[in-house]
Amino acid sequence: MSNAADLAKRKAKRLAKRAISVCQSTWLAYPKRVQCNICGWTGRHFLTSYWHERTNCPACHTGIRHRLPFAALQNSDQLYSDRIIRGKRVLHFAPETILTPLIQRIAAAYVTADFLRTDCDAQLDLSDMPQIKNESFDVVIAFDVLEHVPDYQRALEEIRRVLSPGGYAILTVPQKDNLSVTYEDPSIVEEEDRLKHFGQRDHLRIFGEDFSGTVESKGFAVTVVDESSFSKELQERHVLFPPKLSMNPLATNYRKVFFARNLLLGRRRIRRPTRLPTGSTQTQHSPSYSRSFPLPFLPNGLRLLFALCNHSSTLTQSRSTVLSLQTRSDSHPASHLHGKSRPAQAQHCSTRIGASCLQNSKRPADRNLQAASSLVRAGF
Repeated sequence: MSNAADLAKRKAKRLAKRAISVCQSTWLAYPKRVQCNICGWTGRHFLTSYWHERTNCPACHTGIRHRLPFAALQNSDQLYSDRIIRGKRVLHFAPETILTPLIQRIAAAYVTADFLRTDCDAQLDLSDMPQIKNESFDVVIAFDVLEHVPDYQRALEEIRRVLSPGGYAILTVPQKDNLSVTYEDPSIVEEEDRLKHFGQRDHLRIFGEDFSGTVESKGFAVTVVDESSFSKELQERHVLFPPKLSMNPLATNYRKVFFARNLLLGRRRIRRPTRLPTGSTQTQHSPSYSRSFPLPFLPNGLRLLFALCNHSSTLTQSRSTVLSLQTRSDSHPASHLHGKSRPAQAQHCSTRIGASCLQNSKRPADRNLQAASSLVRAGF
């Protein structure tokens, strides 16, 4: 009964929020100076949030911490969405309502999770996920989640365990300006004290500049994205940086996104990126080689043999991917390839497939789901 009441309250809040957003977005529709790169709304300026002036979209209510990673996925050659997310198995913690359909549309399998919420596919503790097998997902997304986890370093280790070799964790955390070392104190347990020290009643710490190094120490290669990774025009158009810095000492004025990739691929070490170049723009992404030896230094005969073997392997993987997509959506074969909206039944298909990665799933195991699960466990 309590779950039903909780869902009813959430639904009522969503409806009220939607009505208010319609009024606000209509009022601010002209002139069209800024644009949300998530929902596409354009208007005079964004709304003021608790921390910053004119940074929240009036239509979808996303902030800089949402628009910044999407700007990287949309405009960066290295982190382009077709390379990072399309056709991949995605685990999304504390999923945002507006982001779920955008990611689910292009992912091969999409699973939502949260520690407390009951409207997700699974209730999981990010620092302890025995329900999920090793290397079950290719992407793990957690926007401003780690500050809520008691043992965030253990959570980073769990994220790496469930990621496939070369998989990505896309992370954001609140970071205090000019704070070198992450500040946390387990003795601070009262909500008012946490609000005073960490900026929010349910936060357990506030991160410093050492966060990137901490993630790297857990076996990741970290690419840091901030507003300087984009052109000035793109920054102002999508408001990727606060128009006015907050005077609150606990505000995150200089927001960063951490794309953390599994550093080891089998026994071969992946090249360690550090930061996107300033003002990078979207181009056609180039292929990356995960071989332990550089291709240009091979003799001509071996180079040709390597190219033929690599081409054959790519074709085999492509055929298996197409077959798996056809298995999941017989009636809509082009929906995954073109990114078009699917009917409700087909939209839930990828969620059902992704949820089959959980060992203790309570979903019905029909014949089609078992076949799709075997494809997921085989790594697609």
